[in-house]
Order: sequence, then C-alpha cells, then structure tokens
Amino acid sequence: MGERFCSEEPSSRRARPPRLFRRGREEEPLPGKVRRCSAPPQPVIAAKEPFPVELKAGKKYAWCSCGHSRSQPFCDGTHKKAAPGLSPLRFTPEEDKTAWLCGCKRTRSPPYCDGTHKEEAVQGARVSTQP
Repeated sequence: MGERFCSEEPSSRRARPPRLFRRGREEEPLPGKVRRCSAPPQPVIAAKEPFPVELKAGKKYAWCSCGHSRSQPFCDGTHKKAAPGLSPLRFTPEEDKTAWLCGCKRTRSPPYCDGTHKEEAVQGARVSTQP
C-alpha cells in the first residue's frame, strides 16, 4: 500500500518556480522536472455481496476492478474517466460453471468472491452511486 504513482512534467509549466528555504537562506530549485505524486487509485464498492454469474468455457471476460461500471460485475469502460489508474481484470474460464464474482472489489482472489464483503469495513461503507 506504500506504492505511489508519480508523474513528471517540465518545470517550465509552472508560472514561478517554487522557492526553497534551507537554514534561513532562499535557494532556487534544481532545474529540470517537477515531480508530482499521489496515492494509487482505489476501487469503490459496487455491491456488498457477490454476483452469481454463469461463465462459459473459453469465453473472454473483463471483470470490473474499479467499481464504477454500470454493467457489474463486468467492465463497461467507465474506469477510463472515473478511475484512470485502474483497469479490468481479463480472464477466460477453462470450464462452464456458476461463479460468484466479487462486488465489493476488495477480494484477495479476483475476480472471485472470497468473503471479504462480510467484513465490517465493507458492510459499514457506502455503496457507489452511479452518476
């Protein structure tokens, strides 16, 4: 969880370079690039229970990992604007089966439900509302 996503942009994009103060002296920043960091994007809870789905052997599926899709539990591309750092988990089952796909997006065995939705952190949280 300590991982950070950073991007660099030319420092010339800033109107004025930031001033640094060290031991009472004003110093100019190093020339080059400005580094901007943020926490990795987090998925939203789409549902507090799993989705029962009939999967077909050999068919390709894209499980929504961001929680914003209106086609839960599958991806509809909403992550491109709502959660740009997240992407769907693509998988192809080897046999026809009924599977319980995660709706809370907190599973430790994606795309399948592992019961994480039963934890207080999920049950006490707000479910994402679609815009």
